[in-house]
Amino acid sequence: LAEFYWSWLDARIANTDELRDAAFRLRYRVYCVENQFEDPSANPDGRETDDYDDHSAHSLLVYRPSGEPAGSVRLVLPLPHDLDQSFAMQRVCSHALLRDRTRFPVERMAEVSRFCISKEFRRRWGDGSEAGNETGDGVEMSADEERRILPHLSLGLIESLVRMSVSNSITHWCAVMEPTLLRLLTRLGIHFEPIGPLIEYH
Repeated sequence: LAEFYWSWLDARIANTDELRDAAFRLRYRVYCVENQFEDPSANPDGRETDDYDDHSAHSLLVYRPSGEPAGSVRLVLPLPHDLDQSFAMQRVCSHALLRDRTRFPVERMAEVSRFCISKEFRRRWGDGSEAGNETGDGVEMSADEERRILPHLSLGLIESLVRMSVSNSITHWCAVMEPTLLRLLTRLGIHFEPIGPLIEYH
């Protein structure tokens, strides 16, 4: 699966203005158009951004044959001068664990955020209208192979999170996430410890 996956998809650290711009535009498509979690009028240039982007590492999942962005994720890094205001989680959750530096070591922690795969890309891949039936080197993709890879599109984003964490000496992750994403990550062997009750977010 891994060899087949990487013949189609490329997880790129968005360390240039061009790649970050592509990530922000994909986020606009996912968060403002496909899901309407964010207000499009607050992002009039077609790029979804916020105050956390300036102290984040970004990654882009790219479909190799066309170079089209398929997904994106960012890792919000701690603010050394203001550890208690580093992450969105700290603004929406007041659980006492967040102040326990032995279990919530903010200085070595990062917040997984803007984890997204475009529904439009997934749909076009699934019906064959975008991805087509062959890889860039002419190898045909069977329907069975397509069914194998579609549920695992998020693996590239997870791989990027690990790479970005190593590069930034991050040992712990935190996140505000929907239960559906939590279940997906659990199936992939990534287990988070719930903190506090469910909240209305976005």
